This record gives sequence, C-alpha cells and structure tokens, in this order.
Amino acid sequence: MLKPILTGEYSHFLPVILCLAFVGFTILFDSDLTLQIAGCMVITIIWYTVRFGYENDIKYALKHGDYDTAQRLCESAMKRFPTDSFLLIHTALVYGAKGQFENSILLSSTAIEKGVRLPLAYLVRSSAHLSTHNLDQAESDCNAALSMLSSDTESACYFLKAEISARKGRFEEAIENLTAASKVHHHSPFVYSRRAEIFCRLADFDSAQHDLNLLNHCKTPYYVATKHCIQARLDLLQNKNESALENTTLAIALIEKPAVLASHGLALIRNGRLTEALAYLDKAISINRFDEEAYWFRGELHEKLGDIEKAKLDRAEAEKLGYLPYL
Repeated sequence: MLKPILTGEYSHFLPVILCLAFVGFTILFDSDLTLQIAGCMVITIIWYTVRFGYENDIKYALKHGDYDTAQRLCESAMKRFPTDSFLLIHTALVYGAKGQFENSILLSSTAIEKGVRLPLAYLVRSSAHLSTHNLDQAESDCNAALSMLSSDTESACYFLKAEISARKGRFEEAIENLTAASKVHHHSPFVYSRRAEIFCRLADFDSAQHDLNLLNHCKTPYYVATKHCIQARLDLLQNKNESALENTTLAIALIEKPAVLASHGLALIRNGRLTEALAYLDKAISINRFDEEAYWFRGELHEKLGDIEKAKLDRAEAEKLGYLPYL
C-alpha cells in the first residue's frame, strides 16, 4: 500500500505527507507552533537537498562528458523520484548520448505524455529520432521545441534543425541554422565543429579551417578529439592521408566514441592498414548500430579486400540510414 507513495507515481507528495505526520505528532503531544514549523522546514530541506543534490551532480557529469557517471546518478535518482520531469528528461538525454536511442525516446515520450511542456523534452526526443533516421519526427519535435521560445534551448534548437537539414542534404540551410545558433550561444564548440564538417562537405576548406581554429580554446577530451577528427577529414579531402591518421590517432587516445572509431577506421583504410581498420569499424557499429558512416567506410574496406557482396550490404545499410557520402 505504501509503495506508490514511497517509490511510485505519488512519491513527490512524500515531503508533504511527512510534514503533515510531523504536525499531527506535535499536536498530539501539545508541542508549540514554532516546533511544528521548524520540523516541517527540516523535513522539506532534507528531502529537497537530496533531490537537488542529484540534479547538480547530474549536470556536472553531463557538462564534463562523463556519461557513465551521469547514467549511474540518473538511474539511482529515478528509483527515488520516478515521476520527476527533470530526471525523466535528463535520463533520456544520457541514454541518447550513450547510443541507447530507443530508451531515450521512451523516457522523453513519457515526460511529454505526462504533460511536461519543456523544450528540452522535445529536443531530446528529436535528437534520438534523428539518430535513428526518423527525420520527419525529428523535425516535428524540433519545431515544437523552437515554438516554445526558451532562451535556454534556442541555440540547441537551431543546432538540431541544422543537423536535420544536413541529413536531408540541405547543406546551405544547415549552415544558416548553425550561424543562427552561434549568434545565440557565442563560442559554442558544438556549433563550430559541426559547421566545420559541413564546410568540408561543401569543399569550402578555408571556412572549415577557420571554424576548427575557433575550437583551439576547448581543452576537454571530447572537443579535442572532435577537432582532431574533423581535421582528419579535412586532410583526407586534400589527400593528406598520413596527417589524417596522425589526427585520428590523437583522437582515439582521448575518447572511443563511435564517430571517433569510424574516423580512425577510415584513416587506416586510406593508409592501407585494412585489418586494423576493420576492427575499429566493427567496434563502432557494435556500439551504435545506427552509425551510417561506419557502415559506409566498412563498405569501402570490403571493396578493397575484394568482398563485393559485403561491400554492397554495408553501403546499402548506410544509405538506408541516410548517409550522404563525401569522403
């Protein structure tokens, strides 16, 4: 009987219930009003200290790219506050960051179905739909988030619109949206890194290099690795294969996310190290089965090995996921 109150959908009422119980207890024993008020304040403060302690720790972990810690904190907090909208959305965000897109969609949808009108809920779900190549749903959710006119998420909305535009092959529109994002959130490494990559697609190497140079102030492993990977793509497009491999080697030493693994695999292919490349591309796909680039690059590898059937299968999978080749 108490389980729904202690751990279930009514758990957010527990501080109120405890306060009422305390007041009843003090009245029963003729305690004065001051003691009643003080006791209620102590109960409430302890409860919300735990709740907001989780929130601050989760935000800190996300800020520093520590998704394993963020996931552990989110899952622990969800056991205590299972209907908390912040925790639902941020747990969905963490799942998305770790490639668990179905879980991300499930939790963000749960938050939205509960009537949560927060742009972040729609942005998280939009990002997960984008990662699973459900572009129309991703665009719908992104537009819903943008219509809520939140200054906290405006830059992220433009960034996500740019991602959707790029996936649909509308690269100039993507550049416009990324530029709009940069005006809202100055010095955003996400914006500069993505815009640099799209400039690579458009063969605008000077603009790509300019945006990469804007990332020089970023020192966290994620952004440093991202910069090396995009620099490697720029190198490959200019036939500087050895330099590309040097950059991806530096990136892979910092972080082993699927995008980094795929980039390193491609650099190895272009330097003739096919067996090593296969291991990295297989690992990228094992972590994220929606990584269209990894499939495309592995298709190139199979072709070089003379396995035309496997090459066709991997490239077909990449195209099904929406990959638009340029490397």
